[in-house]
Amino acid sequence: MSQVLQDQYGLRQAKVSLIAQGLDDLTYNPRYQYELRTNPIMVDPKPTSVSLWHSPPDIEGAIKVNHRHAGWTYKGEEKDSNGHPIPTWEEKLINVKRWNHAQNRMAVAGEDVGGLWGCSQEFYPTMLQFVSICDRAKKEGTPIKRALAYAGIIESTSYPTLEVVNKQIELEQAETLTHILRSVCTLETTDMLDIEKIWTFTGPGISRHMLGDTAVPLPKKGSFSVVEIQQLDKDMAHVAWTEEFFMKNYEANIRELNLSSIPFQMEKSKQLKIATIIDTIAGTAAGSWSAFTGADSTRNPYPDIDTATSAINAVDGNPNTFVSSNEVYHAFIRNTYVTGFKQGESGSPWGGITYGNRVVRSAEGIQNALVWGIDNLIPNGYLAIYDRRAVRLRQGPVNSRDYRDIKTGVEGRLWKDWNLAYNWRTNLTKRITGVA
Repeated sequence: MSQVLQDQYGLRQAKVSLIAQGLDDLTYNPRYQYELRTNPIMVDPKPTSVSLWHSPPDIEGAIKVNHRHAGWTYKGEEKDSNGHPIPTWEEKLINVKRWNHAQNRMAVAGEDVGGLWGCSQEFYPTMLQFVSICDRAKKEGTPIKRALAYAGIIESTSYPTLEVVNKQIELEQAETLTHILRSVCTLETTDMLDIEKIWTFTGPGISRHMLGDTAVPLPKKGSFSVVEIQQLDKDMAHVAWTEEFFMKNYEANIRELNLSSIPFQMEKSKQLKIATIIDTIAGTAAGSWSAFTGADSTRNPYPDIDTATSAINAVDGNPNTFVSSNEVYHAFIRNTYVTGFKQGESGSPWGGITYGNRVVRSAEGIQNALVWGIDNLIPNGYLAIYDRRAVRLRQGPVNSRDYRDIKTGVEGRLWKDWNLAYNWRTNLTKRITGVA
């Protein structure tokens, strides 16, 4: 299972000119919605369509919001009042995270974790037979498609479902985190698409002055604030192939290259949304931390940071997260007020410059309790400071669908991913602009 599924399960060698192109094109709209666009193909997917719904898995530290089906893939959908497909969450198939864990334990340590390996009771025998045939064919050097055909799997009604499940397994195994902004926000998981209000309650407070023996303090009451989520954004991808695609030979595995690029681009779409939220935080202008007068920095960054953190502390926030570009981070750690050394002076940490998207937990002059996220999706010139609870990414369900249009011979795959980045409490977020 550690190998790419095209090797294990015999997903066809890509041999076509793709109808869908431009998969690396991320398009922005004002609702922070980034869509992976391909050339649309007007076909009716109903004749041989398989649609599966994937509920986001449990994530350590994430807030669960109406999350009853964590990590499971389901088959079955119905139409809502507007005619749009929605999941029924009734026919449970597989928990991909558990399946991958079981496969990895078997591959690495030869350990059988027991149980159903993350499958439902009904789906387990089908999945086990499928994997057993694929593994045996691979060891014997037999074409996997031929082995599946001999076993009657390809002609079975369960085969389209198996192929979509296996693609989801591959997507879960893919390393997609090339940006770090997901690591510096609060994650929420939900399997609901409904309108929702997020309430915050502030208690009534207490009377702190000294009271006499018989004095009674004035009554107080708490208060609510609300953030209303009207709708999760929907990211989509669609790739398709003609019949002629499978009749030609190509030097590169075009089909699989396109399919395997989708999870990376879906992830980047979410990271871009988080970056947009950070970029729209209210800012206060400061001066350059990278400017020098002689061998000394012109501006001390600490008073600028103190102003922002004090404003967050004043509303009972915890300014525990810094986010910036690499240039801003370098301007801070090279500032002579931070290093305590003049520019070029012996012992100065000027040689310790690093690059790349990363999370720093022990920045020069910063306590370890604070994290500093550095990502090239953040524009140069400002430092964002916020309580991590404020900047949020809500992950909703994911739908994947394979189809084949019998009339045209076109077959394809669609992905839909519901998610939303938002600022939960704007008074817990600040930006210091003009610092680099």
